[in-house]
Order: sequence, then C-alpha cells, then structure tokens
Amino acid sequence: MDTNNLKRKINIYINQDTIVRGDVIFIKSLSERIKSVRFQKKTYYPYFVDNAYYVFLPTTYNSSINKQKIEIEMGDSLYSYAYTFFVYVKKNHFKKSKVHFSQHTKQLFNKKGIDKERTNLLSLIKSNSTFKKISPPEIIPVLGKYRITSPYGAMRVDENDKPLWHHSGVDFGAETGTPIISPSEGIVLFADSLILQGNCIVIDHGAGIKSVYFHLNKLYVKEGQVVKKKEIIGSVGATGLSTGPHLHFGIYVNGKPINPLNFIKRRFK
Repeated sequence: MDTNNLKRKINIYINQDTIVRGDVIFIKSLSERIKSVRFQKKTYYPYFVDNAYYVFLPTTYNSSINKQKIEIEMGDSLYSYAYTFFVYVKKNHFKKSKVHFSQHTKQLFNKKGIDKERTNLLSLIKSNSTFKKISPPEIIPVLGKYRITSPYGAMRVDENDKPLWHHSGVDFGAETGTPIISPSEGIVLFADSLILQGNCIVIDHGAGIKSVYFHLNKLYVKEGQVVKKKEIIGSVGATGLSTGPHLHFGIYVNGKPINPLNFIKRRFK
C-alpha cells in the first residue's frame, strides 16, 4: 500500500496499515473534507474538530481478518472523488475464561427490565458524540493496585465449557473502594444503577469514542458533568452481575467494543 503517495495527494494521516482484531485505525485529514469512509461493510462519517476531519475505524474480536479494503470518499456537495487502500488485520487468539455464577447471581438474568436496559445502554453507546473535543482515553482508570482478571475478547464459558459470550472489555480486580479515574476528558452520558452492570458510568470522549465502567461501588459523577483526565469518577465494587470486586472497563469506537489496553497505548493526535 502506497500510503505515502496517498498522504501527498490529500494531506491525510493514517496511523497504521497492519493491526490485530480489537485495534483501531485512525484517519485524519487536515485540508480536504472526508465525506465518508467504508470499512468492513460499514460506512463511517467524520467528526470535524479544530479544522480537521477525524474518522476512527474499529475492529473487534469477531472482525474479518487478512487483507481488508478501506474506501475514503473526499470532496463536497459539488464534486467528490474516492481513494481505496488496504490494511492487514492479523488473526489473534482469545483465551477462554470460565465463569462461576451463584444461584443468586444467575437469577439476575431473569429479572424484569434487563432487555430494556440493554437496549437503552447500547443505544447510548452507539449514539453520535456530543462532546465537542477529541480526547481519547490514555491511561488505565484504576488508581491503585490491581490485577487483570479477564482480558479483552476472552470467550466466557460456563461450568460445562458452554460458550456464553466474548468479553467486551477488560476486568481489573482490585479492593472494594479503590478509586476509579477518568482516563481522559469527556462528558458523562450516564451514571446510574443497572441490573447486570451494577453501578455504571458512560463517558463520551468525542469523535465516537466512549468509555464504560461497570460494577462500581460508588458513583461520584452525574449525567451531563464534564470530567477532566485523572478526575475520580467512582470506586471499585461488585454490584450487578459480578463474582467479586472488580472494574469492567470498556472502550467503544463508533459503537464497537475495541481492545482498551491496545487503545490507550496509542497516541491519536
């Protein structure tokens, strides 16, 4: 792929051309308007911030692998033109993660209102960003000692090894009450209690990037509040569907759950 030639023609920045499932491709145009980007059978639209166009293309644990096409449509209402190039999505393997639910915990799955809560939460996560800046998460949100108890993409299986679902984030085991901080600036979209997620926070960081925090003990923010990087937003707990005190931390890009640990290692500037 001749990305250098592409960059010369349209003054565009593309952060990488080889990724693994769960990674994000970052596209930025400083001069010409990006109208849309087509990737893995989905169309993405740019965010215009600080005189530049930004598009984040997510991949997940079940994304297609090998050579994948990206089509960028440029221009305005009078004319348009397209550029096509390719990225390589490498296959990575996700571990099995056995979960043991108590009888009380299993009963949560049958509680009235779960489907509505799930639908509303996903709708919020998939909604367009209202935060007018772009502030991608950059740090791990646990302020204190922790251990990773379940990685991104792990296939959750029950006591009989029956597959349940892929893990959409990372679980950080820590003592109850351990402070949780915002990994970057953003606006709080949700801060309340849900049946399965327990005490839950959703933060919009702009450009379709949102972070989620489940099973909290305490909530220290409220909906509509703008939070700064490293501001304490809650504490570790075991509320909702939880087998012990931990933080479930997830990052969603344009509604897709991506690998949080890989994402915060990048610098999307």
